[in-house]
Amino acid sequence: MTGPALDTVELSDPDMQTLPEYLSGLTPRIMRLKRCHQKLRDLLSLLPSMPSSAQLEYRAEMDKIKHCGKLVVL
Repeated sequence: MTGPALDTVELSDPDMQTLPEYLSGLTPRIMRLKRCHQKLRDLLSLLPSMPSSAQLEYRAEMDKIKHCGKLVVL
């Protein structure tokens, strides 16, 4: 049995440097991150030219939200 689907989840925490683990259990259509730490903002906007260590961190964070429809970083 599953509950109703979430339309939008919005997180706002200026100290948030990684995404919370519980997000892997949510399936919103839209995930919004507002006022998160610059480290997380930079990581989520990772470019292919970034060092491989940053790419590993990027993949770990994206695995937490890969089932979400759309990620919006504000």
